[in-house]
Amino acid sequence: MIRFTHPLYLLLAIPLLVALVYTFRQVHGMMRVRKRVAFVLRGLLVLTLVAALGGPELRRPNRGVCTIFVLDRSDSIGDEDRKQSEEFARKAIESLREDDVAGVVAFGKNPMVEESPGGRRSIGPITSKIDGTASDVAAAVRLATATMVEGKAMHIVLM
Repeated sequence: MIRFTHPLYLLLAIPLLVALVYTFRQVHGMMRVRKRVAFVLRGLLVLTLVAALGGPELRRPNRGVCTIFVLDRSDSIGDEDRKQSEEFARKAIESLREDDVAGVVAFGKNPMVEESPGGRRSIGPITSKIDGTASDVAAAVRLATATMVEGKAMHIVLM
């Protein structure tokens, strides 16, 4: 679907085409076929420039969802909370629809991709060696954003 970011510029086509028709009638001394070809090309050029001013965008609907689960593995998170967050992610990934994909990012001081977004419907235990002395949530969200799959709606679940 084509959409324009500045659709009011498309109104410029009306006076420009009227001016083109007026000048067509005023030009003499050219062969008829050559005159028509020249003005058709000028008209196409005017319409192309006006359309470019309008800012055309090609949009297509998202197909499915890409969800990245961002799991905190810092020392401030207890073992029970870690298990609960893994279990939540596991159940959510198992319940994905056919077009959906999911991935897992574990983080502490530095984030790591545990599972890349893909069509898998299960995840294993978190095995990445994470430095738990700090929690860099911003770096984890940046990494999660970078691992997103294009053409899908993007969701980040921070736990």
